Amino acid sequence: MSARVSFLSFLSSLSFAAFAVAVGGCFGAGGQGPEDVPLGPGDGGTDAGSPDTGRPHEGDDARIDDAPPASDVGLDAAHDTGTSSTDGGPPDVPPTTGHSTRVITYVPNWNGSFASWAAKIEFTRFTHINLAFANADDGSNELGLGDSDDSVKKFIAAAHASKVKVMASLGGGADSDKLTRHYAPGNVDAFVAKVGSFLDRLGLDGVDVDVESPGKMGKNVDTFVAKLHDLVKPKGQLLTAAVARWIQDGGSGMSAPTYALFDFVNVMSYGTYDDALADMKYFTETARVPKAQVVLGVKFYADCSGACDKPEEAGHYMLYRDVLKYYPDAWNKDLVDADGSKLFYVGEATMKRLADLSKDYGGVMSWELTGDASGAHSLMGVIAKEIP
Repeated sequence: MSARVSFLSFLSSLSFAAFAVAVGGCFGAGGQGPEDVPLGPGDGGTDAGSPDTGRPHEGDDARIDDAPPASDVGLDAAHDTGTSSTDGGPPDVPPTTGHSTRVITYVPNWNGSFASWAAKIEFTRFTHINLAFANADDGSNELGLGDSDDSVKKFIAAAHASKVKVMASLGGGADSDKLTRHYAPGNVDAFVAKVGSFLDRLGLDGVDVDVESPGKMGKNVDTFVAKLHDLVKPKGQLLTAAVARWIQDGGSGMSAPTYALFDFVNVMSYGTYDDALADMKYFTETARVPKAQVVLGVKFYADCSGACDKPEEAGHYMLYRDVLKYYPDAWNKDLVDADGSKLFYVGEATMKRLADLSKDYGGVMSWELTGDASGAHSLMGVIAKEIP
C-alpha cells in the first residue's frame, strides 16, 4: 500500500468502521529515508490486541452485504494467479519461482527511488510487487508513479530477472477520492485507456485497484473494474484489488460480481491474529471470494495512540524499523507502552502465526517493504521461513 489515516481519525468514526482493518497498505506517505529492508529469522512474543484502525487502500446492483544489501531485503520468489502452475501453486504464481503460494509486498515511492530499491531487494522472496501509487492529477488522465520511467523500468527489469511480477497500484488511502473522480461516468473510458497505455509503456504485469472511499464507489467502481478487466485480460495482465471490511460495511464498496473479476484480492487486515481470522472469514463467506484468491495483508508499521510525539510517529503511524530503533526488544511482543505512547504492531511470534494462516488462503501481502527492519529481526525474514 496516499497519506496515512491517523489512528485518532479512525476512532472518531469507529461506529462506521466496526469492521476496520488496520491502516497501512495503501496510505500515501510516511516513513523516513530509504534503508536496507531485510529479512531475518525471529520468534517469541504474544498476540497483544491492537486498536481497530481504518486505513486509507460494474457489475449489477447487488452489494456484498446483500449477498540494504540485497540479502537484507525481501523473500524468495514470485507469485501470481490465474490458472494453476505446474508446481501446484496458484495459477498466477510462476512455477519457476519455487513458491507454492503468493508472497506480495508494496514498495512506495516516498522512501527512495524505485531504482535504488532495485539494488536492495532480494526479489526471490516474492511472487508479486505492487508499486505505490500510480495516480493522475485532476484535469488530466496521465498517470505517474512519482518517479521517472527510467527508474521504474530498472526496478521492473530487476524483478523480472527473478520471475517476479510487478504491478502498479492505483489510488491509495490519500488519493482514493481523486481516483473516484477519474473513473466517474463521463471520464471512465478515457481513463481506462490511459491506464492501459501506462501499463504497456512501462512493461508492467498488471494493475492493482486500491480505492478506499466508501460512499463514492458503488456502480461507478464496478463499471471501472469491469472495463479494466476487459482491457487487461486479453493482454495477459493481472487485475487485483486492495480491500477491507470497513470499506464494504453497509454495502458501500464493490458489488459481489465485481470480486469475481479480480485474479486475487489483498485483504488489508493489518491487525491481530483474531482480526485476520475475522477478515478472511468475511471475504470468503460473506463476499464469497474463493479462498485461493484471498490474500492476507500484514503490516510492517505500528499504530500509535497517546503522545506520539517522536518525529517518526507523525500521523500516529510508526514504521516497524523505527519501533525497533527506539525499543530494540520490541520484536518479541506486539505492544510497546512507553514514553506516553502506545504502539500497536505485529511482532515476530504473531507474524509467524499470520504467515502460517495465509497458507490456508491465497498467500500473504505486506504493507510495506520499506517499513521492515533489517537484520535478525526482519518481519520479512519471519515470513520467508514460514513460506520458503
